[in-house]
Amino acid sequence: MPRIPIFKLGPSAGSYPLRLISYTPALSLDGLQLGIDNVRHDVWLSPEFTKVAGVQIAKLIAKYGNIESLTVAEPASSKSMFAKFVPGAAKKVPDLKPLLLELHKSALNRAKAEGNPVIDLLGRASIIKFLRGELSAQYTKALERCRGTLRGYEGVRQQKALEYRETVAAFQIAKKRILRQAGQELFRILREIERENLATMRRSLFGEQRDADYQLFLHQFIFLEESRDSYLAADHYVLIGGFENDPDSFGNIRALAFEFLRSVVSENESSDDAQIDGWLNAPENAHELVGTGEPSERDHKARLQPWIELLEREKLLDLAIAAYEVVSLLPEFTPLLDPQQLKYALVFRKERDRVEKLIEEHGKLSARSAQPSSRKSESDRQREIA
Repeated sequence: MPRIPIFKLGPSAGSYPLRLISYTPALSLDGLQLGIDNVRHDVWLSPEFTKVAGVQIAKLIAKYGNIESLTVAEPASSKSMFAKFVPGAAKKVPDLKPLLLELHKSALNRAKAEGNPVIDLLGRASIIKFLRGELSAQYTKALERCRGTLRGYEGVRQQKALEYRETVAAFQIAKKRILRQAGQELFRILREIERENLATMRRSLFGEQRDADYQLFLHQFIFLEESRDSYLAADHYVLIGGFENDPDSFGNIRALAFEFLRSVVSENESSDDAQIDGWLNAPENAHELVGTGEPSERDHKARLQPWIELLEREKLLDLAIAAYEVVSLLPEFTPLLDPQQLKYALVFRKERDRVEKLIEEHGKLSARSAQPSSRKSESDRQREIA
């Protein structure tokens, strides 16, 4: 999905009428028979797929949790040491991508055979639901295996037991990051098969009907346990405050966007809350409102300036600029620092002092790395105002 340039939205009326589009996320499964409980739809996934998916997700959990060596470790014994070297003890597990592709193709072919594209939507939603549940389940299983291995080392090899205990503790602390990274790998696979195969196949079977419904499956947050993640927001969308009392909270930004849109639309056009929500759900409207920032786009600039003034009025312009500047700092400062911490450190002196102290305590990073971005954020602010 395209990034929403939140600090480059702008009001004021241009010389040409706005052509805003509206979008309301919805997934309708009307026309399908309900399942045995008369509430939900029943979908059966083959045991072959669920087994392979579980194994591959477990591998992702182990990889991103840095427990690959621990999950295969065994307490020292002649039997276990012998078992490690038995040829053919482990069978090769099929790759997940081809299986996901075939499963999605099956759903499409079933939908075509019954003349109902909604069947394919149900299949997509069911696969996503299964993968989401499997992420959490495989993390729990991995943690239990680690604890079992740890118990096997108690009183046998104290040094190794201490090392594994630290590994397990780090695995628990990093749960959110591990699930996010594993989920992003699943998301990447789904995006690839959609782009390389499924989109073309679907359009050849059904045309472009219901294309908007499939956009719901292409959201970066689709595998998150919670509905927010500062890393994904910074990298793919826009990093606004995560809590209600943050100055740039979702509620504050939304209220400001409502005020702005009501000021730029025609008096003859409806601008109730539902309509404005629909406009905000369509990222393409950002370009229609304020363009790309090129000097030649005078009509867009006429709306950009009032938007900047609104951000200035609410003391949000610096935070909006910092939300974009922070992206380049993520590889160096995470996971030690959360993107929100970095963003606020670029704007507020008190928060910057706290972050610099934290960096110095760990001794692995240099606080100077963030200083150029802080200065650049200030220069960008001056340029926007000018």
